[in-house]
Amino acid sequence: MERYELMERMLDKKCNVADAVKLEPRLTKFESKVWEAEQKHNNHMVELEARITHMEMKITTNIAAANDNMDHDNGPSDEELIKVVVQEELNRKTAEEKDIDNRKKNIILYRVPETRSDSSREESNERRHNPSFFDVFT
Repeated sequence: MERYELMERMLDKKCNVADAVKLEPRLTKFESKVWEAEQKHNNHMVELEARITHMEMKITTNIAAANDNMDHDNGPSDEELIKVVVQEELNRKTAEEKDIDNRKKNIILYRVPETRSDSSREESNERRHNPSFFDVFT
């Protein structure tokens, strides 16, 4: 009995013949579309490869021409370029050291209110002359 039930379950999982007949033409259409897409893709790849080789040839000729021009160019020598780079680096270092020295002289005040407007400037003038204001910081 179990055997028959198992066979029935397996048959239920199988495809209907009418459905298979309907799917066959759709499958052939799909296969033909895939084949056409592959052909277009292959043609496009061939075209791209040809363009790439053409561009590579152009680049190599341009590089060769540039190298020839550089041999004949009377531009600055390597020693002069090195001197310029070293000088720029020294200038940058000295400017950085000056900046550090200037920042060492800065004083940071904590809990001191900032002035916001003219009226607050008047109040700050009053505070400057008020000794109790400075007692907080001592």
